[in-house]
Formats: sequence, structure tokens, C-alpha cells
Amino acid sequence: VTIPDSVTEIGEETFYGCTSLTNMVVPYSVTTISSKAFANCTSLTSVTLSDNELLSFSIDLFDGCTNLSTINIADKEGNILTTIPFNKFLENIKQ
Repeated sequence: VTIPDSVTEIGEETFYGCTSLTNMVVPYSVTTISSKAFANCTSLTSVTLSDNELLSFSIDLFDGCTNLSTINIADKEGNILTTIPFNKFLENIKQ
């Protein structure tokens, strides 16, 4: 799945239950990711978000993503700045 750079929001349950999705790169243009956008994507192993300071995302964004292990943070050019283990990512957003 390639999300075009013209997209600014990923809507509620957009990829819900998409079991063929293994990794996702969210483009720099996206500032809002709605509830359960990637929930139950059981094959999803990694997600790359940009460092553009997402304005809004939900704590249930990755519910049921049983194989998700890392969240990558990338700059505008797509260079990975840091990788966060998914469980650490969850701890930080629950606080």
C-alpha cells in the first residue's frame, strides 16, 4: 500500500483487519490518524511515521496488531531517525 503525499488524514478503521499488510510508511503529509486505522492488521510488523508532529492519533490505533514490533520515526526525506519498540511506544502514549 502506498499512501500518496496528498493525503493529510487516515480515517477511522481505514486498514482495519487488513491481514495482508506487513509494513506501512505513513507519508509526511499525514497529520491525523483516526481511531483503529490499523487495528487487527495481524501481519503488520513495522510502521514508519514521520517526525512532522502528528497532530492527532488514537491510543487504539494498533489494537490487535499482534506481530507489530517496531515503530520507526523518519524525517521528511524518509531517513529513519529512530526506532521505538512497539511496547515502549504504547507505554509512552498511555501516559
